[in-house]
Amino acid sequence: EKLADERMSGVDCYVVKASSAQGLVRLMHFDKSSFYCVREVLAYRRDISEASATYFSDFKKFGPIVMYGTMVMGDGADAQKAIISKVLINEGITEKDFDPKH
Repeated sequence: EKLADERMSGVDCYVVKASSAQGLVRLMHFDKSSFYCVREVLAYRRDISEASATYFSDFKKFGPIVMYGTMVMGDGADAQKAIISKVLINEGITEKDFDPKH
């Protein structure tokens, strides 16, 4: 479900709401110019008051994909920041890993 557009940290965003059958509600904020997801809010049991927000920034190319380089989980003094320095895509995976006989 597309909600009203919002402006967040100086960025115009599309806001999309997705709900699962189990009651998880996800609000995703997509930058209108890059279409990257810059904020995601998750709420359980459709109770937005218990929501947790994650912010994504510093988008860059990691090998063949583009993704965020910085992720901030939460708001205020309790927020935790993660810096992504390397993305491994199927490293060390072989066809043998998908063989049901092993």
